[in-house]
Order: sequence, then C-alpha cells, then structure tokens
Amino acid sequence: MIIKKIRRKIKFSVWIPRHISRIPKLSGSVISDLFPLRIAENWRTHFELLDVQGLIAGDNSFGGNKSARFVFFDEEGYQVGEKLHLTPTSGRSTIDFSSEFHPSISKAATFAVFHEGAIENLDLEESFLAERGYTCYSRLDSEIRAYVHGNFDSLAYQKGKIQAIGNKGFLPRFYTVQHPLRGPAKYEFFLSNPTPRSVKVKIFHGAEDKKWCEIERFKLHSKGSRIFKVDKSDDKATFIRIRSQFYLGRPVVFRISGRGLDVFHG
Repeated sequence: MIIKKIRRKIKFSVWIPRHISRIPKLSGSVISDLFPLRIAENWRTHFELLDVQGLIAGDNSFGGNKSARFVFFDEEGYQVGEKLHLTPTSGRSTIDFSSEFHPSISKAATFAVFHEGAIENLDLEESFLAERGYTCYSRLDSEIRAYVHGNFDSLAYQKGKIQAIGNKGFLPRFYTVQHPLRGPAKYEFFLSNPTPRSVKVKIFHGAEDKKWCEIERFKLHSKGSRIFKVDKSDDKATFIRIRSQFYLGRPVVFRISGRGLDVFHG
C-alpha cells in the first residue's frame, strides 16, 4: 500500500501540469491566442474585433487612440504579415480577412491579435490584457457560419517582440479528443504549437474497443501549425488521440457534413 501511494505521488508530480501558459517576461505585454486562419480551398475567415480595453474600463471611447495589431504566421511558425487595425469606436467590428488582408497573407495559417494604445491607463494590477475572442469560419458552398472562441493563451507581445508562452512537459502524454467522431462527415483537426520549441506529434485513431492505430506524425515548430483530416463514412463512434509533450494538446475541430459546418474545441 505504501509503495502504491509513493508511485501515485510520483506519477502526479510528473504528469499533472504546472501551468498551461507561462507569465510573459516583459511587463506590460499583451497576450493573444494563435487563431486558425482559413482563406484557401473555398474557406473564409472572419474575426469579431472587440474594444477589449473599453469593455474593461466600461467605456468604448476610453483611451482614444487604440489599435489592434494583427500578426500572421505560416505553417512553419514564420511571421509572414502584419497589419494595424483601428479598434472600433462602436465596440465591435467584423474583420473579413478575404477582402481586407488577402492576398498579402495568402501563405498564413494562423494569426494573433495584440491590443495596443491606452493599455497604460488600465488598472490591470498584475494581470495581462488578452485577446481570446471569436473567429468565424464559413465555406463558399454553404450559408452556415460557425464560431469558436480562443483555445488558450499562446503569444505575448511587447515593443515589437513576440514571446511564445505555451508550456510543455519533459515526457510525452496523450490527449484524447472528447468529441466522438460520427459520420458521414469530414473532420479537420487544427493543432498549433504555442511553446518556444519544436514538438513532435503523433496522431492515433481508435474505435470504442480502444484499439489505437497511428495515422499520422509530424513536427510542429514554435508558432507552427498543422491540419490533419479524417473522413468518417459510418455512424459508429471513433476517437482521436494526440501524443505530444503539450500539457494541453487540444485541437480546434472542423466538422463538415454535406453543406453543414461546425467548429469547436476538441
């Protein structure tokens, strides 16, 4: 019994995450998720830009000169574009990447949104202003728009410097996507790397009998991303399991069924 308790404590000390994200090194940093960007192959992406600082202050006109810095990254994690966008005085505006930024970001796979301007006037104490808002996805062959909010804090920005603040462990671990795959449908899983180092990833597909089969493996560079796909033809539930060093290897899931579309966290 004593040996069992010791083993249990050792297991928890190794596997239970300390923090999914780290505290930014530079004070006054602003934080953003690493949002999936889909503008090719009949996809369109919109972002609901809010006056986050105005929401905190309780006044949309608070601070005056405010802007949001959109920074774009390709699949390998390299920055491929950047643009400032004025924060809406009405409190909210919808950004259409296909019309406002394309084709300058045609190679981008992700984007981050860093709020600038009147942040020094906000009483944030020891916290950080973060953007984890809603992104909208649609396809040209459907009128449906699907929304999903940020997955987790990924990047910090201050004075032109970007820091990946995601955490990973020393040993690999499994994350099983909570959603059971049922068809007929096409699933597309988006996974990004918010950590400062490369991470090796293995993808497994398994049925209800828990017999897992490796279907894909790849390496994600820092700030990099990948989409892996699974076609599901029947309605028998199957699952996706992700093996990596991420504390939280949770993907964003796109489900396409006929002209239907849904997007959610795994």
